[in-house]
Amino acid sequence: MRKILIRAWVNPLEPLDPAKVTGNNMIGNNAGNLMFAHSIMRTLLCDDMTVDTIMTYREFSDREVDYYNSEYECFIIPLANAFRISFQQELIYLRHLVDRLTIPCVVIGVGMQGKVDVDVKQHFQFDDEVVKFVKSILGKSAILGVRGEITAAYLKKLGFAEERDFTVIGCPAMYMNGDELAVKALVELQRSSKVSVNRKPGISAKMHNFIVKSSKEFDDYMYIPQGIEDLALLYAGRPFQKKKHPKLHATYPGDVQNEIYAGGHEIGFVNVVSWLEFLKTRDFSFGTRIHGNIAAIVAGVPAFVFAPDARILELAQYHNIQYMLTKDVKDTTNIFDVYEKADFNRVKDGHVKRFHHYLDFLETNGLQHVYGKERVNIETPFDRALREKEFCKGIEPITLATSKEQIARKSKYYCQLVAGKCARVVDESRRKSIRVGEE
Repeated sequence: MRKILIRAWVNPLEPLDPAKVTGNNMIGNNAGNLMFAHSIMRTLLCDDMTVDTIMTYREFSDREVDYYNSEYECFIIPLANAFRISFQQELIYLRHLVDRLTIPCVVIGVGMQGKVDVDVKQHFQFDDEVVKFVKSILGKSAILGVRGEITAAYLKKLGFAEERDFTVIGCPAMYMNGDELAVKALVELQRSSKVSVNRKPGISAKMHNFIVKSSKEFDDYMYIPQGIEDLALLYAGRPFQKKKHPKLHATYPGDVQNEIYAGGHEIGFVNVVSWLEFLKTRDFSFGTRIHGNIAAIVAGVPAFVFAPDARILELAQYHNIQYMLTKDVKDTTNIFDVYEKADFNRVKDGHVKRFHHYLDFLETNGLQHVYGKERVNIETPFDRALREKEFCKGIEPITLATSKEQIARKSKYYCQLVAGKCARVVDESRRKSIRVGEE
């Protein structure tokens, strides 16, 4: 049996209790991370293969590295906006692991973080670490996969060559259904339309106000958050910590009193299966979350992205996702006009070509995929395995649950929270023992 190791917070084939996910932050702060692993595993999981997952936010012992080298044939590394200041330390940990591995190490999708008008030719604090990381990866793979043209220009500035050292592949999540990319037949957007809305706490006050105003244009709108604190609020009623979010916008649902939360207009997900199933019931998706809208597109729903930064902009541009820069949103911007003027079928233009380029990238790196020579969408071993699993549905606000369910949720959540902290202390102690040779 062949075995592949993948950098992922959770195994997409492992149904998880929302208490465990929220209490232990098993999504890496953002549910959007679930989309990468789900799509990549569907693409790579062949009949004669198993896939295991690890995370890379720490140093690894010699014993662990020896085990990976002996047990796995390659290490797959999906990344998001990893070229940023706050990810520098993990990039170092990841490089140290790659340098000690003897198996192929393939990066599938990585990008830089910056403003929409970022000048990639300027010096960034993380430049040196990025150079070291890319060189390490190129020592263990044929070519690096990056998310878009902005990241491509950045790597060129650092001295790397396109189509020799790296190639633009976009986001792996967009290839979840292979060469297929269906969009619902477009209808007139009305007050009765069912819409999905997404945003994050850190956007501008102008965008918070616009998204709330636009949401209220519809009787049936559902806000789908992606942050771990949002999910903990939904599941257990734990409010946002004011020390971490001192400037949280007044309209953001950060506690159970917020009108979006209290009105039952919010639902969260800790697995891709239920997330996509819910989105299939929607007519339109909009907001500032790129993977919230990619999830909608994969589910066949027209989606519009309001891009606040380069990492979102380059993906929207590469995949022909309809977008507007957040800085261009005005007080007079109307969501019905945005919908009317958008060409949601454009996302299909060039999709097959992009998908084939993605497969070329995988094959260049020696990775076998499930699509074969025909390269068309098929039922995969991953699909069959998913059917045998039962995944939890969306997490609705705890205030809508019965008193018995509320007590059960809070008890399970805080048990997981305490157990997780204890496990991290034990794990850190174990790793220190390994480093000093006591184990």
